[in-house]
Amino acid sequence: MSDARPSGEDALVLFGGYGTDDTLAYVRLNLRSGTVTARGADVRTATPAAASKRVVLVLAGVEAQVRRVALPARSEAQARAAAPLMLRGAIAAAPETMHYAIGDPVDADRARLVAVVAHARMRRWLSACEALGFAPHSALVDFTIWPTAPDAVDIVETPPLTFVTGGARGGYAIESALAPSLFPRWFDTVRADAHTVRIAADDSGWRDALAGAAVEPIEDADDPMATLAEAAVAPPDYAPDLLQGVHAPQSERRGAARSMALWRFAAVLALIAALLQIGALVFAGVRDARAARETLALAEQDFRAARPDVRRIVNLRAQVRALLNSAEQSKNHPVLAVSEPLIAAVQANPLVRIDAVRHAAPGRRVIVQVSANDLQAINAAAQTMRDGGAALTTRDLAPIDGRHASEWAVEAP
Repeated sequence: MSDARPSGEDALVLFGGYGTDDTLAYVRLNLRSGTVTARGADVRTATPAAASKRVVLVLAGVEAQVRRVALPARSEAQARAAAPLMLRGAIAAAPETMHYAIGDPVDADRARLVAVVAHARMRRWLSACEALGFAPHSALVDFTIWPTAPDAVDIVETPPLTFVTGGARGGYAIESALAPSLFPRWFDTVRADAHTVRIAADDSGWRDALAGAAVEPIEDADDPMATLAEAAVAPPDYAPDLLQGVHAPQSERRGAARSMALWRFAAVLALIAALLQIGALVFAGVRDARAARETLALAEQDFRAARPDVRRIVNLRAQVRALLNSAEQSKNHPVLAVSEPLIAAVQANPLVRIDAVRHAAPGRRVIVQVSANDLQAINAAAQTMRDGGAALTTRDLAPIDGRHASEWAVEAP
């Protein structure tokens, strides 16, 4: 281990899954020079040092399965929700026991790499980090971040494991003795885009598997762990970050809730301010005319500061009451009343798209137009609405751009 003392300018890369237990190997990198400042087979034996500026967890590829999947969703949340459905039957485990993480789109068809890891394994590795006082900023699968040429496939041996990677085309990892036997079948799926196979492993075990392929050695591959550490600090966009969904950092998961709480707090303050202004007017009514005028002037000044869009104040009490009534009516608007079950239905059925929402005045009926490539997905979303207590009737529409379409009439409570 190097004696160089790390600092806040260092990145700490933890490696999990390369041993038989929860041991975390580590590499420290200087973020400015990219040089290795310290490394070891067990981070528990490292000399205590200043906190690193960035902590990254890299899991051995045997911990995950990675597939390239077309996910033409409009949002990251929808793409993540659709991933288990798209991979149904391809993963030999119950979907609810697995964690699905997605990378950025890699082509015009919005294909993405989807990494699938057992929830239990994710919790195990994150708990191992937490027990040592580390909170990773990101978690990555080793073969998804290895620097691979766009038209090449790389084979890298990190005893006792070997991984095969095609970059944005995905890959796999397994014990070194088994890796060659899996290669021909996997290579057939990417052969059209891969013109070269680069290898940093014992050639003798790969001769039959590489027959007919253009093979060349990987230069400067004597220290694959250092290469992975450098790649982990600045991973490619297509590499899935496993810290998504339920495994996202607490700060990110609380972000949306915190924003809503702040909005509600601001709304309550505005309401209190309005009520105080009305109370000031009532109190002024029992005082002399001069005090009433002064109080009214102050109230109007506060009102103008709160609502600069109101150009003329004729009757402050009436105008404040009108604004309160307007806010109450907006809160009870039929579209807002049905939004929660509608959002829940779309989240549960991410293949369904909302195309239009309108209020059928003067009643409380809301018309929602939805579409999907699969009619069954629309029916499932409608049933989710009904299960949530929504009064819903449906009517099939003519296909829109080749997609099945339906109109829902929802009676707002």
